[in-house]
Amino acid sequence: MDECAKNPKLATFGPKLESWWVDFWTQPDAMAIVEENYKEHWGKVIWEVMAMRTKWELGYYHGAGKSFGKFWNTLIGTPDWTDHQDNFVIEAIVAEPVVESDGSTDKAVAMIQSHALKTMGMDYVEKLTACIIPDPVEYAVFDASIKALKPYNEFDFFKYQGAIKAMDGFNYAPCVEDPELARALERYAKLSEKFWKQPDVKTVIKGNIEKHGVELEKTVDAVQKLWAMQDYENAGIAWGKMWSFVYDKPVKN
Repeated sequence: MDECAKNPKLATFGPKLESWWVDFWTQPDAMAIVEENYKEHWGKVIWEVMAMRTKWELGYYHGAGKSFGKFWNTLIGTPDWTDHQDNFVIEAIVAEPVVESDGSTDKAVAMIQSHALKTMGMDYVEKLTACIIPDPVEYAVFDASIKALKPYNEFDFFKYQGAIKAMDGFNYAPCVEDPELARALERYAKLSEKFWKQPDVKTVIKGNIEKHGVELEKTVDAVQKLWAMQDYENAGIAWGKMWSFVYDKPVKN
């Protein structure tokens, strides 16, 4: 950090950043303000936490830092980088509105995931749809992930899948209270992990995609069409079939 202090720009704005932080937390009602901002913008806060974790795990540290900054801006405000330290102020928070769910998509993620697992031999649809926590943020990310399938954007697809995996760690929490369900999910997680930890996994996936190209493309089309129609049950069946081709373990119709 001593080297950073030698940078003229950092030397100018470093004290302002510290002042912004100290000024906020020395307010007697600082925690009340944080709690109020969280209640008002909880979706954005959770989104930035998930984005930060995903970018960090992918090694995209610059992007993780930006999400970290947005996280704090949402909770405690945005500094005004004025040229005069004495005139330093904290601007009022400006956060993007969070789209509230109308209830029609509350079970979408649970439906598509549970029916996908059913196609792979794990028939726990009723239990999973009852225990998975509805999450409008995860729904939005799932929607973006499906749209990234065709035209295919590999970076976006796996970025969104990474975020979904992170959110599932929280939203599946009530499910593992059921011993039978917990064991089934653990078995699937181990099989999935074994596949993805192959040293040449990208080459394996590429070969499987080429092997099942025609059927895989039809299945992707079905996933996108059924998801758009909000037919989450059949979208889940198609989603499961899609992954079965990727794993080179195609399921029967």
